[in-house]
Amino acid sequence: RASARFLNPRNNLCVSECMRLWLATHFQIHATVFRDRPPRFFFTSSKKKNQTLLELRARLPCLQAYRPGTAVIMSSTSWSPDEDFDILLDALVQFQKTKSQICLLIIITGKGPLRSQFESRIQQLDLSPQIHIACAWLESSDYLALLQATHAGLCLHASSSGLDLPMKVLDMFG
Repeated sequence: RASARFLNPRNNLCVSECMRLWLATHFQIHATVFRDRPPRFFFTSSKKKNQTLLELRARLPCLQAYRPGTAVIMSSTSWSPDEDFDILLDALVQFQKTKSQICLLIIITGKGPLRSQFESRIQQLDLSPQIHIACAWLESSDYLALLQATHAGLCLHASSSGLDLPMKVLDMFG
């Protein structure tokens, strides 16, 4: 009975408050914001993250620069024009100017047409030795393990509607 009520065609779900307001304003559609949450097992302690990163480093070339204490940031991409990685590169140049002692490892996963262009741009930057960028294609089990162990996720993909969350952000939530 509850599932029939939930699956009623008059019940509408959306992923953001912005989308809910847009649907109400433009189509008089009442929708409920569905806030997805990652499962409990997706949260790990810093000690477990470090252990996982060290284990993955043994077999994943993209983690060769990892050392305990390094901040690991991950981004998934399809390397398409609707992902603005210039924002990331500009931010890394600005970060470098702060003379921070924090070591960064940015891992960007995915396949697509603009990957080689991005890798060429990385080579042109004069980044300090404490900033590492690695591009990789990962098997799904490695992708999920790495995503779970990273310290932060980064999504530079623009939503097609501009009102909802890009699917790549949802990956980062688990």
